[in-house]
Amino acid sequence: MNDHDQDNGHDHRWVRGASSQDQQESVSRATVMSVGIAVIAAVMVAAGLYFASRVIVPVIMAFLAYLTLRPATVRLAKSGLSPTLSSAALMLSAFAVLAFTVAVLYGPLTYWLGEAPQNIAKLKENFQSIVRPLTILDETESQLEKASQPITEDRPQIKVDVQKPGVLNETLLINTTGQVIAFIAVVLTLAFFMLRDGDELVNRCLEVIDRGSSRHEVMKTLASVQHNVGTYFASITAINVGLATVSSLVMWGVGMPTPFLWGAIAGLFNFVPYLGPLAATGLVFLAASSVFEPLINAAAVAGLYYSVTVIEGSVVTPMIVGKTLRLGPLVVLLSVAAFGFLWGLLGVFLAIPMVITIREVCCHLPAARPIAVILGASRSEESACYQNTSAVQVDHQQSIEELAH
Repeated sequence: MNDHDQDNGHDHRWVRGASSQDQQESVSRATVMSVGIAVIAAVMVAAGLYFASRVIVPVIMAFLAYLTLRPATVRLAKSGLSPTLSSAALMLSAFAVLAFTVAVLYGPLTYWLGEAPQNIAKLKENFQSIVRPLTILDETESQLEKASQPITEDRPQIKVDVQKPGVLNETLLINTTGQVIAFIAVVLTLAFFMLRDGDELVNRCLEVIDRGSSRHEVMKTLASVQHNVGTYFASITAINVGLATVSSLVMWGVGMPTPFLWGAIAGLFNFVPYLGPLAATGLVFLAASSVFEPLINAAAVAGLYYSVTVIEGSVVTPMIVGKTLRLGPLVVLLSVAAFGFLWGLLGVFLAIPMVITIREVCCHLPAARPIAVILGASRSEESACYQNTSAVQVDHQQSIEELAH
């Protein structure tokens, strides 16, 4: 081989090396650009969710109610009721339950809100009596400092009495009650139309998609999400109603005033795993400290209250729902913080349903499966989704046709 051939081989290797380096740089630039676009899109979505919360939150709550009550609508449709009558019956039943619950709990709730300042002050006194022996040295030191100061003439002091507003403000309560009633009316109205026309809208959207694999995948995803998420929410709601009943009986048994209020708080706060039961137990401890003395008795009442939730979370929920749709503590904390920042108190209660819905959707999208795994989905859960989809799809298609007619 002459020198000219060697030079040509060297040039070819240099060209291949340069081209591979250019390809790596282009891939890295594309990756950075993709990450940047994803971050910008996430920020824009978060901003939209934050500023449009007055519109988005009622729609999301109505959508969750639709997923929860849709199986009941399908059963009523199979019995011969039209979608309009079945949806109206469900919404009227939901409104009646809410009205009865508010009527029963309004009096106890206003009572405890009015007593909250006194209860907090009494709890502070109890804690001060416990830690007072530990502050003797500090008090002695302060007295010695006062004794070492020069004697000065006493000057008249003006006493200013600042009255802090109570927790319960009647004007604020009336305004808030009106806003809550209007919000519930909007949610129930949206849920009614979703139950009546939701499946028909889905059927029309499917007609737009060309027949083939794409339509099959969309149908499969919608069927699985509606079935799994709806079943989960219905099961969790039934579990929390049972928890509220048992907690009410326990509080009644120990002599706690207004036991039905504490049972309702237990069932409502249990929609937020880990954090909700702790917050409810803190409220029970605050109220019990004004009823039971010494303070150890109030702590025992709160501990008994919390133990009911622990038994429910450790035994009842895994038996009924299973472990596949449960979330880890870190995911719960981050989701509650994020949605609480976006939507306030309602965001705290909507965080877990939103995360579970997002995870179920990502479970069926190949490009988004890493997100589902990060949110707690396992490989077995993904395979189970696909194994159970065919049967769910058939049932979903049948229910759509029944409701459409």
